[in-house]
Amino acid sequence: MKIIKPYGRSQVDNKIRKIQQTPDSLLLNIPEFSQEHDQLVIGQWISIIDKIATKPNSSRASATKEQHDLRSSIGEACWQLIVQNKHISLPVEEKLIPIWQAKITPYRTDKFEQKYRNAKGRWYKRLVGDIKPHDINPAVIAKKIEQHLYENEFRLNEGSADKRKGLIEARALSIERNVLKPAQEEGRQWSDKDWDVYFKQYDIAQKIFQKCQNLESSNAKKNHRVLLNTAASCLYDHYASLFIAEDGTILKIGQVKDQYAGLFALHMEVKDCYRRQLKDSKRHTPLKNMPKDKGALKALLTHKSENRNTNDLIRLGRIIHYEYLHNGNWPDKTQIANSSYWTSAGQSKIKRNEAFIRVWRHVLALAARTLKDWADPEGTIISDDILGGNSISRVTGKKTFTQERFNRKLPLLFGEYADVLSALPNERKKGFLRHGLQTTAKLRNNSFHFKDLKIFSETLENIETNNDADSLWQTDCAKREARLLATLEAVKAQDYYSPEQIKELYDLLKGEIGSLPLPRFKRLLTRAENAKTKIALPSARTREEMKAHPSLLCQFISLKMVYEGPFRLWLEGDERDVRSYMVRAIERTTQAAKSINSKDPHKDLIEAKAARLLEGMADQPDIKSFFFSLSAATAKEMQVQKGYDPDPDNARQQSKFIEDLKCDVLALAFEDYVKEKRLDYIVNLTGQTVPLDTPSAFPVVQAAASAAPVTWEGSLYLVLHFVPVDEVSKLLHQLRKWEILAEKGKDQAADAGLVRKLQQPLVLYLSMHDAGFQGPTELEKDPSFIGFQSLFERQEDFKTLYATISGDQQVLPVRGLREIMRFGHLPLLRKICGTVAVTGKHVEEKTQLETSLPEMQDQREKAHALYVKAGRNLKEEDLRNYARALRPVVRHRVLTAHVHLTNHVRLHRLLMAVLGRLLDYSGLWERDLYFKMLASLYDKGKKVEDALDEGGLDLLRKGQIVAALRQQTSATLLEKPEKDLTDIRNDFAHFNMLQAEHLDDLDLNEQINRARRLMAYDRKLKNAVSKSIKELLYREGVELSWQMKDHDLVDPVITPKQAQHLQKARVSEKICENLHGREYLEMIANLFSDSRVEGVKDITDWCDQDIDHLCFSKKGKNFSRNGQKRTKNKYSNRKNQHRNKRL
Repeated sequence: MKIIKPYGRSQVDNKIRKIQQTPDSLLLNIPEFSQEHDQLVIGQWISIIDKIATKPNSSRASATKEQHDLRSSIGEACWQLIVQNKHISLPVEEKLIPIWQAKITPYRTDKFEQKYRNAKGRWYKRLVGDIKPHDINPAVIAKKIEQHLYENEFRLNEGSADKRKGLIEARALSIERNVLKPAQEEGRQWSDKDWDVYFKQYDIAQKIFQKCQNLESSNAKKNHRVLLNTAASCLYDHYASLFIAEDGTILKIGQVKDQYAGLFALHMEVKDCYRRQLKDSKRHTPLKNMPKDKGALKALLTHKSENRNTNDLIRLGRIIHYEYLHNGNWPDKTQIANSSYWTSAGQSKIKRNEAFIRVWRHVLALAARTLKDWADPEGTIISDDILGGNSISRVTGKKTFTQERFNRKLPLLFGEYADVLSALPNERKKGFLRHGLQTTAKLRNNSFHFKDLKIFSETLENIETNNDADSLWQTDCAKREARLLATLEAVKAQDYYSPEQIKELYDLLKGEIGSLPLPRFKRLLTRAENAKTKIALPSARTREEMKAHPSLLCQFISLKMVYEGPFRLWLEGDERDVRSYMVRAIERTTQAAKSINSKDPHKDLIEAKAARLLEGMADQPDIKSFFFSLSAATAKEMQVQKGYDPDPDNARQQSKFIEDLKCDVLALAFEDYVKEKRLDYIVNLTGQTVPLDTPSAFPVVQAAASAAPVTWEGSLYLVLHFVPVDEVSKLLHQLRKWEILAEKGKDQAADAGLVRKLQQPLVLYLSMHDAGFQGPTELEKDPSFIGFQSLFERQEDFKTLYATISGDQQVLPVRGLREIMRFGHLPLLRKICGTVAVTGKHVEEKTQLETSLPEMQDQREKAHALYVKAGRNLKEEDLRNYARALRPVVRHRVLTAHVHLTNHVRLHRLLMAVLGRLLDYSGLWERDLYFKMLASLYDKGKKVEDALDEGGLDLLRKGQIVAALRQQTSATLLEKPEKDLTDIRNDFAHFNMLQAEHLDDLDLNEQINRARRLMAYDRKLKNAVSKSIKELLYREGVELSWQMKDHDLVDPVITPKQAQHLQKARVSEKICENLHGREYLEMIANLFSDSRVEGVKDITDWCDQDIDHLCFSKKGKNFSRNGQKRTKNKYSNRKNQHRNKRL
């Protein structure tokens, strides 16, 4: 079958799109499908009901009693008729009822709106007549709706004759007719001469713009929506002035097509342009986005055409690439036409391969950056890519390689194993460094340059081994079991478990680890506690609780190790039927939806969909099918928009509901696992558990006679040491999710097996990483660590904090500081944060607040508990007490983040995340350049061998696309990319802006504008650059905005996101706190040139007088929501008179 819908396939030849004929065998019978697809049938019925009976605009709003009764009665009658006449599949009738009900009443049903709202929709009179809503006959209306949908479509005007077909069939036939069967040419079918004739009488674009401008300026309501009819009337008159017969009559369209084909094609293209600009929607189109004259209109038409042609080339080039990659021979037209990659399964495989490439690209770029700082920290040997050309041989040469430089970063990269590496002979040290560079370079070429998973795996297997790298892998494999016992000893398991229990737990943990992408253990416990599920698992504990009660820490860590280790493998067992857990979780969720969540119709609908989705898994009730189904459901629910813009907050909230369902199922399964393995001695631990009189002895770990066999795992394990541990954790999670999706494919079992093998070095690295870094040893060995004290105004403040590293009261984020030093970015951090130092005033204020902080925390929690219990009956004094307690707590949080260098670590990760996103765009540019190259050669009847010499073909096989294009044998076949664009690509791909010589010029605003110039070949991708950076910062609690000047982003503004407290309380002023302090925002502003920070007032800005005046807002029609008295004006009087007249 074709991809989603049989729209045909596009090819480009000299900027003329040729739509290939879609074979009849591949066409879908749309009319038949539209009447058999249950969800589509329900959607059609609901659409008509919405036009008869109105509903609130928001799901949070309430309907009036009249609205609710009208919709409920019609909905019930329609459902009975649907079932009676078998318009849906009867075996699944019960599964569709929750969806039907959620669409009939998509609003709160616990109370009704008292204000008057018209319950009649625009089709009410046509299908119901003049009958009042409470006097209707729902069965008659349902019959009319059925006739409208299936027999004869009614017209809105009652005097007009009905149509010959039902609405569903008519729409289906319209869709079917839009499948282009005969080959035809599209694109620019008009000439410059047609353009001159079209604008000979007057500038139609200027006329439309002036009319829209006059309409908006003359309207009293600003930003009035200019609709399509504004431009349509002008174009209608223009058509009449262009196409006139000799007798003065206007030519018909058929005559115009014959006599003025080019001119008519231009007119239709202009019409389509304005239709897209002025769609009849709620989105406002500013005048600045509309073409002001014919020059701007021509540029807009040209850009749209070029974007369309470019995308057609890319689609074709992608198919050619995968056919050429796997078959080894240049594909002919028959192979391309019959390629399996046109199908849904083929497209899914392509998407999985590109996703695999994307998740590795960022990781390997970070590894290259670490290697650059290790091999050439001063930048005196290599000025550009450390992995390109002869760079590797230069940094490992006799004159450039030094033991001092090699030993400098060993403690930061390898922890305790650094002593082993520093004792190696000079040649082995050089070989170890060379092996790390060569392995990273080969993997990067196969991730940057669009090789699939199979070739990526072959590259790993063909990498030459290095004995010292293999020894690192074998040593950590042998230490893993000892690490398990060390972890149990660190949480004092010997004080709470008997020797037999410790031996039993150890034997359980040292087994094989599964690969399921499970939710975090603490999230699982939190969900179980919040959902009030009666399961035998402990509550989620805070860090302070576990610190005060060692038994709770022992319990949490022990269960977490079991959950992340043997429990995964237990779930993956072939005999494990998780369907019973699904049913129990769905039943509990359904009951909660009827009671606790009755005010949230969106949640009911989503959970009903998820429940219905899971019930269809009778044939495959295994855990991986469950995870795959939830992944698909989550992806669908993430497609949430607000108008034409995405709504990420609502999307995350909706996907959270599905993740909650996953946690419910896994909590039930984990409860059974704990019972089966008899681990109740862990679950039964409490804060009052007394330690044993005599600590238990740990079992003796036998040294492994032979460590794990080494193929390519040792080389990959070495590369992972050059990557921050948090990035490795993200990569492992993505690979686990990727494996779940890959296994569902019919021919993807081999790919899933390769991915599972790739996970083993990642799991070991995450298990053993922190074991190699005990205390501040690796920081003390690096003399540059003392450079962090330059971030403090007073050196003694830094020394006081540094002294806590080796004790139990550690406050500095050691792992984050280690990552900054790993990349050699301490000079960069000092430059960015130099103007925002940690002052003595910050430290003193933080210390002063800590004296009363426990009391304030306790007061805030008590006030919040009173609010939860009393609700609207909360006293105003308790409200003020909450605000008084919250103010120092928030201020202390802000100061702690700055003084403890948490802000600095967070800033560095944000910087690397932004540069990583720009790196992704450079990969997109190179991918599209490559695909366009293949498609251009294919359209010209040429092969790659005809355009590139042997050197170019060798570069192409290695994945070096840009370098290969420089080896062309004919300048007429392919266009070389502009040097400015290749420079931008190289800077992003290799993080050249972070080189020592460029640190003073680092400007994220300039880099984002460069990325926009790189993606300018596609208007949507160009706009996506800035949009994705804004979303990235938004997820970090920061809002970013720009002004536009000559297609560049200028004057960035940084503002903090806010969290609102006591959201349901009607208070005179909202109690909000900024997620970040002013100091952190100023550090972010230093990353962007000419930026400014716009502070938002929060609780820390309130004075005592502000808190004393805090109160609940007054209620009643004469008061607004914030308690202010309403002022009666002429407009409100007229509105009331109009409402009374209607009543």
